[in-house]
Amino acid sequence: MRLYGIFLLFLLLVLQYKFWFERGGYFDNRELRKQLEAVRVENEQLMERNRELARKIILVKEDMNEIESLARQKLGMIKEGEQFIFLIDEDTLNDPKKVPQGNEQ
Repeated sequence: MRLYGIFLLFLLLVLQYKFWFERGGYFDNRELRKQLEAVRVENEQLMERNRELARKIILVKEDMNEIESLARQKLGMIKEGEQFIFLIDEDTLNDPKKVPQGNEQ
């Protein structure tokens, strides 16, 4: 009978070890839940970014003023008959590193 009790205690310890520490156990499961939550947060941020990009795409496809605005900002578009005026402040004159190069925003 005593041998039977020792065997049951040993079996209980082995099963407890598996429950707490092995793959698929309690600690592994807890870590996976943390990772899952982090992925969900990142996924939600990416979905919001995709929604914003989709809104911009629709706006650009449907609104000529938006296309013109983007062309002016990104490509430096100037319409025929318009004059381009570039103002430089004194700080920029004194520091040549601050002079914009190309089409910066």
